[in-house]
Amino acid sequence: MSKPTGITARFDGGWCFVTVPAGPAPTQVQAQLNGAWQDAPQHGTEWLVAVYATHTISTPWRARYGTGEWTTGKATYPNTFHIDGAQDPVVPPNPDPGPSPDDDGKPKPPPDRPQLAAPGNPRVTAQRPDQHQVDVAWDPVTGAAGYEVQLHPGMTRPRRVNGTTFTFPDLQPGTYHWTVRAVDAGGHPGGESTGEFQFGEHQPDPDPGPTPDPGGQRPEAPRNVRAHCVTFETTRIEWDRDPTVMEYEVWLDGQEDHAQHTQDTIVYVTGLQQNTPYVAKVRAHNAHGASEPGQVRFVTGVPEPAPDEDPDTETGADYPAPDLTVWPLEGGRVRATWKDPDNDGTGKPRPKGEEGYQFWHVSLDQHTWYFTRDSQFEFEVDRGGQVMVSVYGVWGNKLTAIATKGAAL
Repeated sequence: MSKPTGITARFDGGWCFVTVPAGPAPTQVQAQLNGAWQDAPQHGTEWLVAVYATHTISTPWRARYGTGEWTTGKATYPNTFHIDGAQDPVVPPNPDPGPSPDDDGKPKPPPDRPQLAAPGNPRVTAQRPDQHQVDVAWDPVTGAAGYEVQLHPGMTRPRRVNGTTFTFPDLQPGTYHWTVRAVDAGGHPGGESTGEFQFGEHQPDPDPGPTPDPGGQRPEAPRNVRAHCVTFETTRIEWDRDPTVMEYEVWLDGQEDHAQHTQDTIVYVTGLQQNTPYVAKVRAHNAHGASEPGQVRFVTGVPEPAPDEDPDTETGADYPAPDLTVWPLEGGRVRATWKDPDNDGTGKPRPKGEEGYQFWHVSLDQHTWYFTRDSQFEFEVDRGGQVMVSVYGVWGNKLTAIATKGAAL
């Protein structure tokens, strides 16, 4: 398949508007921002390639038809458009130009791109005059891939961070203003939040939070981190509480940028793949900093097969109900076990023949039915009160009578 030719471009408002003549297959245009190729947004017959507001940093771009060969090049502010022959153009290292006098040097979002919200609740979490440091934090922003933090005076350029905390180092007594803003995966900044603090040996912490532990130490790694697969795509992560901890963050290995933040000791992780190993990590925060992460490895299960739908299935079964036993366990769990009353002790159920039950239906309080081929099942339930467990077997188009028993928690 031929490479795109006759490509033209125009520049407006910090963007390079690229036009690619129609070809034998759908056109794809990408730009390289922050070291990663990203699909360029299309507006009418043009594709938008963001350019940095500086003459010394170029944006690599590439275009192709279908899965054919790329036509590649670079775009540079304010109006330089270049086409070359390399499949993946490599831009020589650029010197740090510092902030532009009329721009922050960041590629601007398309006019119709929703801007990220400003981080909420910017706050000082600790001052350490003996170490010349101040810790700050803010609430996470939905859709943010990271954050940019800047201190005035003291930092001429923003610092990029992945989490929602930062430590300002090398401080001297005085008044400081700081800013934080969210950044999306394309490097486009969102709204900005500001804060102020007075730093010095005799200045009180404006937001001391809970009384620090007497030892003045960062917390230990969370203990007894454990996982329970609620379904094949949802897992509950729990750990033991530390009374000195103000907040926890939880993430799956390699996804720290998307950590959940909580003051509780339990989170639910959803959207998992079936029969897949994962590592969940939990980090604790107190007034003195963050701990090393505790972790647990787990493997998700597979969904139980749903029964074949048959509107003629008989529920007034000819077969007796299972022999059901139900008892509570520690940690808010209930276990149910049962056996086939038709089993004669030889391992061959009767009178259902050699095949036996194809699977069992199990229910908690007659709300949600689960399907299993095993003769036991565990439920996660709220502590306190009573629950009712029901089970019946399925064989052909026949059902056993339902066995139901309760358990007090």
